[in-house]
Amino acid sequence: MERYPSLSVRLRLRELTVRMALGSSRTAIVRSVMRQALVPVAVGVVLGLIVALGATRVLTALLYGVSPHAPPKLAAAAFMLLATTAAAGAWPAWRATRTNLMRSLQSG
Repeated sequence: MERYPSLSVRLRLRELTVRMALGSSRTAIVRSVMRQALVPVAVGVVLGLIVALGATRVLTALLYGVSPHAPPKLAAAAFMLLATTAAAGAWPAWRATRTNLMRSLQSG
């Protein structure tokens, strides 16, 4: 699985154009690209939140001034990370649906 949505779309462009040529909707193509971008980040966010919430309890006992009321801040950081990933995947996904099918299939 590629880390960068733009590179992933470039590498999968032939597959995506074949899917569109066979009748796949633009929505399905965008959904496929966005899923490939968002799933690893969402898994990382969930695991990171679990570890961070566990670490908050430990750090509260060990350090002075560490607030256990960090979940709103953690949620805001997780939302920003997911929003940034969605924005990074939206442009390549949109671009993949606007490719010239005949040119893409002939260049392969």
